[in-house]
Amino acid sequence: MSAIGFQFTKPLSAQIISQTINNPRNNQKTIEAFVPSSAGNLDFFSHFTKTYGVQVKFNSYSRYGDFVKLLLADKLGGDFYIISSSVASLLVKSGRAQKMDWAKVPNYQFPNYETISNNYDPKREYSIPVGYSYTTLGYDKIAFPEAPTSWGAIFDQKPPKARIGWQDYGMDMFNIAGAYMGYGFNVYDKKILAKINVFLHDNIKNINRLMPGASQEYLANREVSHLLAYSSSMSQIMVENNHVQAVYPNEGVMEDEAVAIIRKDTPNLESVYTFINYFMIPLVGKSLSESTGVNTPYDSFLRKTSIKYQRNKIIRPNIDKDVKIHPYLALDLSHLTLIENYWNEIVKNAPKV
Repeated sequence: MSAIGFQFTKPLSAQIISQTINNPRNNQKTIEAFVPSSAGNLDFFSHFTKTYGVQVKFNSYSRYGDFVKLLLADKLGGDFYIISSSVASLLVKSGRAQKMDWAKVPNYQFPNYETISNNYDPKREYSIPVGYSYTTLGYDKIAFPEAPTSWGAIFDQKPPKARIGWQDYGMDMFNIAGAYMGYGFNVYDKKILAKINVFLHDNIKNINRLMPGASQEYLANREVSHLLAYSSSMSQIMVENNHVQAVYPNEGVMEDEAVAIIRKDTPNLESVYTFINYFMIPLVGKSLSESTGVNTPYDSFLRKTSIKYQRNKIIRPNIDKDVKIHPYLALDLSHLTLIENYWNEIVKNAPKV
């Protein structure tokens, strides 16, 4: 999988990959950011560096669960993070997020931007919108002309009927397995989590691939026929590959918002504000959203479409009812650790490729 122009041969625990946008000036300031491992090349920020004399160091993490544990344990440093809303909510509630001074970000254009995942910061006092995405079920529509309607398409199946791909991210796999089993999303009950753990243990032996990060590529290359993917990633793949399709299953989907959060007490606050103001320019913000693998909110300014329209135009399953969209609720460290410990044991039984 690609991460800021570097290749991971396998997901390593807490591995950090860095890319610095170079600046020809001497004595420049440097700010440090953490971005998703799905992020592409961020060279388009070189113009910012040349213009403002601020060097930007982008760090990418290999496994999200490991990154979150380090972040919540205050062991990362950095000046700001591009993270999911569930993790951002913990930073806000724990007092480790910098309250925004929007007067220093005159390009800010989102006073009415809303997602259901932003239930922790409705006034946008801390979170800076980057994009959003939904869990989707991707499939090979040529090999399987009948669209699946349930998350069961990636569970309770045995090869060669379907070539199944799972994400190497325990939190999402526990969420959709819980929904399929009838427990719903965002399960916190330890007894139910134990049941989901057994179910995933039993099912992982039937998959074809455990996929790190950019899973849609495995579907595009026809290495798998069914997989968990994300609406933002699937949109372009579906344009480029006529055998690829995606649906929202009957049990519902999860919406996650990607936001930027400034670390409280960063010594580089003014430079971070300058950077945030720069990526609030719609064309720059759109590039950042797309590079980090999420649907961009900036289309509402560039194409005059609404956030609501963007949500409704995403592919729906062949059923006559609305898609049930659920937010990612706030994690806590003990909950995350329990799921990650379960998951680390589950993946030991994944097929070797």
